[in-house]
Amino acid sequence: MSSIKRQKEIISLLAENKEATANLYRLYSEKFPHYRDFWLQLVKETQEQADLIRTLFLYSKRQENVFIRTEIFNIDGIKWVIKYTNNLINEAKSRKYGMEKALSLALDIESSLMGKNLFRVFQGEDRKLQDTLKYLEEKSESRLQRISSLHDQIKDL
Repeated sequence: MSSIKRQKEIISLLAENKEATANLYRLYSEKFPHYRDFWLQLVKETQEQADLIRTLFLYSKRQENVFIRTEIFNIDGIKWVIKYTNNLINEAKSRKYGMEKALSLALDIESSLMGKNLFRVFQGEDRKLQDTLKYLEEKSESRLQRISSLHDQIKDL
């Protein structure tokens, strides 16, 4: 597979992974109406990440000093994570479980290597790239903290 084709496939799959996660959170917003705003905020942030992944890819094609590191992600691994997330969606549709389990699953997703290292696929000294990556990492960490905090509150009830 050519380098450009591999880059496009990895970027597309990384964005698809974020969109699958957003779909899971959207379903949780319906299943847990008392926490609807919480889940919808996660949907918004996760979809924003998917959009920024695609934007950064396009930006990297116009900049000489921005690179896509295809070697850090395995295509089959990304596909497996997407399939896993889609299975969680199907499970959430067909089984009843509580908010604590939903938050536990969200914590697993957000703290996984795919969730935490996703943006390391982009590399370069470009200021716009660095600012965007910093923003994305801060939003990811904030999301993880909010999920963890709510999980701890619900767990202790």
